[in-house]
Amino acid sequence: MTAVFAVALADWRARTRSAAFMLVLAFALAAGYWFVPERDYVTVDLGGYRGIYNSAWMGAMAALLCVLLIWFVGFFVVRGSLVREARFGVAELVAATPVRTAAFVAGKWLSNVALLAAIAALMFVAAAAMQYVRAEDRRVDPVVYAQAYLGLVVPVCALVGAAALLFDAIRPLRGIAGGVVWFFGGTGLIIASGTLAQRLMSPEAADPLGFAIALTSMAAALHAAVPAAHTSDVSIGVVSIAGPMRTFVFGGIAWTPEMAAGRATWAAGALIVVLLCTACFDRFRAERVGSARSTSEPLAARLVRALPDVAGARLTRAEIGVLLADAGVPWLAVYLGLAVAACVAPAQALVAIVLPAALIWPLTRYAPLGTADRRFGVAPVIAAAPDAGRRTVAARVAAGTIVAGIPLIGIVARHPSLAGVPVAAAALALLAGSLSGTPRLFEALFIAFWYAGINRVPGFDLAADAASAPAATCAVSALLAALAAALSVLAASASDRGR
Repeated sequence: MTAVFAVALADWRARTRSAAFMLVLAFALAAGYWFVPERDYVTVDLGGYRGIYNSAWMGAMAALLCVLLIWFVGFFVVRGSLVREARFGVAELVAATPVRTAAFVAGKWLSNVALLAAIAALMFVAAAAMQYVRAEDRRVDPVVYAQAYLGLVVPVCALVGAAALLFDAIRPLRGIAGGVVWFFGGTGLIIASGTLAQRLMSPEAADPLGFAIALTSMAAALHAAVPAAHTSDVSIGVVSIAGPMRTFVFGGIAWTPEMAAGRATWAAGALIVVLLCTACFDRFRAERVGSARSTSEPLAARLVRALPDVAGARLTRAEIGVLLADAGVPWLAVYLGLAVAACVAPAQALVAIVLPAALIWPLTRYAPLGTADRRFGVAPVIAAAPDAGRRTVAARVAAGTIVAGIPLIGIVARHPSLAGVPVAAAALALLAGSLSGTPRLFEALFIAFWYAGINRVPGFDLAADAASAPAATCAVSALLAALAAALSVLAASASDRGR
């Protein structure tokens, strides 16, 4: 156990001392504020009703929203911890230590759980502060908050922390493919568990997120206060309202031994996932074998080297080479195939199939923009170059735009207003990578926006927006690109001055 806690403590220290963790904490505080709106929208809507802002309602509401954020966003926050040593080039040292694989994986899992639990705890603190600010009921009950936190949130932290490790241990799921699988798989699991929970006498047995426990208690309190209320239409998230919201008094979740046992079972289920992860983890064997043998130059690298060596574009050419350095032949075949399909596909297939695929396929290439310097330890060398900040930002945005834009060539030819989309995507990827030091932040945001787009959510449906408001679409893309590039230049220049 000493080795487990030592690994967990070392991993915790490494992650909590980063700028990315500070950004996550700032987001947690902001989310705690957004959870408790005064008007214009609600975050938990029971058929047009919400509970007054007392400790019982705030604790249950904060738990529901924390669970959603941890399930979808928290996964990307802790993902990559198991292979962090490989990214920093110390995989051989870790593999040579006497720490057993099971202890190493268990320590990483504890670190994941602690990190997610700390973020959720900060959201609960913010929710309690907002209860006092909204002043509908200023009697803050820490016990009620603790019950919702421990009963609903902590088991989800354990599950998500274990799932992130499992995705790290299975090599095909380490990249963007794993993020897409988790996003869609997690959404399907929520829908399936909710449907199954309604059919069982013990809903907590089929509800890993704890929604059935909280919503059933809320619905019972609402029916007791307003017998004619309809609770079949439940919304969790940002729900716009036109007028004042009707309220009722929620007394809290009446915890039973069965409920507590159900949540403990789900938390214990995370241990099974950790054991499976231990069996799948190869202890960096692939990295050690790969570093011990020479490999031929990938096809993508050879193609980039064949590009004309034009003065003024050499840095962009080099950055394209970095982004495509390890792209294999299958990836390139799909990549170029999408570019051809975008030119010849009929309009209906273009919008329904080609556009979503062309947006998501190159993401794994340009998402790491702004992270390679630190990953390969060359940040001081690049910073020593004259005018490094502006030159590298311009070259990286240009390289990311080219990589993201090649599959969209045919689409942009038909809808010129979408020309700014790859520019904005590349600039935002660079900004997110420069601030957080990891591509996970941009991956999570992009997948969420992409998912909203393919579900035709207004404002995220690029095809519909380009057709209905081409000027606005182009202007928004250009503004996002300019803002992200300007912030990246400022960050790079500040870093240069600091050195």
